[in-house]
Amino acid sequence: MFRRLIDRYISKEVLRPFLMVIIGVIVIMLSVRLTEDVKLIIVNKVPIPIVLRMILYKLPEFVVLGLPVAYMIATLLGLARMSKDFEIIAIRATGTGSKRIMRPILFISVLISLFSFFLNEEVVPEANRRSKIAAQTVAMTTEGEDSLVSSKVKFKGVDSRFFYVSVVYKDAKKLEKVLIFDSDTSHEFRMISAPYGEWEGSVWTLHDGVVQRYPDTVDGFVEKEQPFKDLEIETNIQVLKYISGEVKPKEMGADELKALIEATRAGGQETQAYEIEYQSKFARPFATFFAAMIAAPIGLKFAKGGYIGFAISIILTFFYFVAQTIGEGLGGLGLLPVLVSAWLPNLLFGVVGLLVYIQVE
Repeated sequence: MFRRLIDRYISKEVLRPFLMVIIGVIVIMLSVRLTEDVKLIIVNKVPIPIVLRMILYKLPEFVVLGLPVAYMIATLLGLARMSKDFEIIAIRATGTGSKRIMRPILFISVLISLFSFFLNEEVVPEANRRSKIAAQTVAMTTEGEDSLVSSKVKFKGVDSRFFYVSVVYKDAKKLEKVLIFDSDTSHEFRMISAPYGEWEGSVWTLHDGVVQRYPDTVDGFVEKEQPFKDLEIETNIQVLKYISGEVKPKEMGADELKALIEATRAGGQETQAYEIEYQSKFARPFATFFAAMIAAPIGLKFAKGGYIGFAISIILTFFYFVAQTIGEGLGGLGLLPVLVSAWLPNLLFGVVGLLVYIQVE
């Protein structure tokens, strides 16, 4: 019972600054894009509600990115405050060891990591898609376009195909002037064109079009041309998600991104960047746990005052983002395995944290 009281007290001392720090981190992230948002309102005369909607949809991503930093800072500040006021000594006097003191901190970090994973998988992709749609609404507002109609929609699909649609009627699910180019190098290049069509799910039905086949050489002309009355095509995409252009990996859940990797690989395309982003969808949320692994033992071993805890947290945050940048950069160049590239900062924090944890008495 007594140790449960200690757990609750330590948890409160960490969570209290955590809530304040996460708000501060999000405010800093929002301030980075403040100039652009103010320009939209003042210069481009975009309605404030639309700009606020764009900002709102970016908040889940900012939360996921900010949670590890905020929890690391809160852990160091909380332990530093308790150490400065001799509360750590008082807790140890009850027979509670340092490793036992760290238990509620690590347990909370696991819960936050699971929450972060849920956000990153279920909320962030859809929020990023809606943010892009809101950005498109800005363009429509300035150009006076019908929100039910999108024009000149072009994007790369999940495989080797490139799509262009002159007009997309969203409610009617109609397409006008469709071009589909297949760049798969395992067979001759193909261009499918049709004046109109419609879609249902991921299947497009085109009418009165033609399929042109090209030899797989750069200077090849049309080798064969085959007209069709009706042609069904499995596109493997949901066209409404691509209205604003190619769907980015950060706008996909892990399952969607895995399907994109498999389709892209089957089309003979490079998948390194997609694979790194796929692994990062797991590494980023669980960064909070690894941040706690290094912050808790360092906080107990070294931090004796609030300013020291804050200074250590800033240094650790700097090294985390440096490691993340280096890992993604080397992984993109193929100099590191994909798994190591995405998890590099977590692995470094985990190893260093474990070494300090072993030394803590």
